[in-house]
Amino acid sequence: MSDFFIEKSIKAEFCIMSRNEHALSKSSSLRQLRGAKWYFPNAKIGYYKNIEKHIFPNGKSNKDIVVYGDSMSIGEQLVLNEEYLFVGPKAILKADRIKDIVSMVPIKETLPAAEYILTYKQQQGLTPLARKLMDEINIAITELLKL
Repeated sequence: MSDFFIEKSIKAEFCIMSRNEHALSKSSSLRQLRGAKWYFPNAKIGYYKNIEKHIFPNGKSNKDIVVYGDSMSIGEQLVLNEEYLFVGPKAILKADRIKDIVSMVPIKETLPAAEYILTYKQQQGLTPLARKLMDEINIAITELLKL
């Protein structure tokens, strides 16, 4: 038996996004995005590493430009001013700040959903305060991810 308890998971649908006027914003397949410029969070493991393998199943070509970073403000500048594509949860398309300038690239392929879970040691459990915080986070995230 596992030493850890896995609390309710939350799944988020992800998509490829671009600035509305991006030359590739109407692309219908990953194949049409070959040679594009991409911004990815700097991740050596996890969802973004897996999604990168999904987008580049045969590896990146010499024409593909990928910038990795930890800064959302730099990523935002690359997407809005330098014609980069990025992958993110569909829910951010509702954010007031970007909903009129960024849109989903309508590719036919479905990207894998991301799953967020809370794990903790079974022997320790959650304190009442931690349980309340976790419940509030679950409610907020579930509401945010509704499309």
